[in-house]
Amino acid sequence: MDQLVKLKNSVQALVPFGQYFPPVMFSYDKCKRKIDADEAGPGHVYANKLIHIFHDHKIDSFSRLHTRPGDDTETVYYSKLKGRFSQCAVFIILLTKGFYRSKVCLEEVDAATKTKNVKIIPVRLEADLPLEDKQWQMIDADDEEGVLCLENVQRHLGRLHHYPANETLFAEPDG
Repeated sequence: MDQLVKLKNSVQALVPFGQYFPPVMFSYDKCKRKIDADEAGPGHVYANKLIHIFHDHKIDSFSRLHTRPGDDTETVYYSKLKGRFSQCAVFIILLTKGFYRSKVCLEEVDAATKTKNVKIIPVRLEADLPLEDKQWQMIDADDEEGVLCLENVQRHLGRLHHYPANETLFAEPDG
């Protein structure tokens, strides 16, 4: 069994049966680095670790790791974030280099900025994160929707305090 499957299984085991609308959500990248052993990149590893820490402190949370095979990941994720029954109050962004290469992460943060009563908390997990002009470079100037999304997210992230301010939360995981 590969590492990603193990991470997903360990997180899915924490979720109660039935509908689940937790107060905390995570956004992280799925990018794999050259040093990673299999399909689980640092975003997966960090999210898994934090989800378990939160669970140990009786704080329910949700991430894409929680989605089960056969789920429409987009529908399930956005239902938890901004759906009719959403109880999301805290949206934690796990900042890694790969995060800024993920259009999915960009879209998740954009949606969180447009959701009422959701506090966004960016958490630095890697050093040397890209500057604004190097973030989400897949967005082309001709992509009007993408440009608006990018500008909205960068404007919001630029105003938020990042935790920790000048360091990273954990030592970077090895492959």
